[in-house]
Amino acid sequence: MRITNKFNLPESIVNAIRNDPYTSGPCDISVTRLISPPRKVALERQHYKGLKEDASDRVWSLFGQAMHVVLERAEHVADTETRHSIER
Repeated sequence: MRITNKFNLPESIVNAIRNDPYTSGPCDISVTRLISPPRKVALERQHYKGLKEDASDRVWSLFGQAMHVVLERAEHVADTETRHSIER
């Protein structure tokens, strides 16, 4: 997927969005994808390299990732995040 910058966001923000390290790990599908329409998921997989998304559409995702980093600094009083999976 290609990230565009049609609203001229600062290049550092756009680069942070482009360099998103998220992976779904060893899972076949994430919960976010699981609740998406199946046709949308299939088409995104089939045409991923040709898709474009503007960086402005991912700003809130970037803020969410930043909050995860902040919570990782917290004392480990409780779990800040837990990844769950089910084996087939």
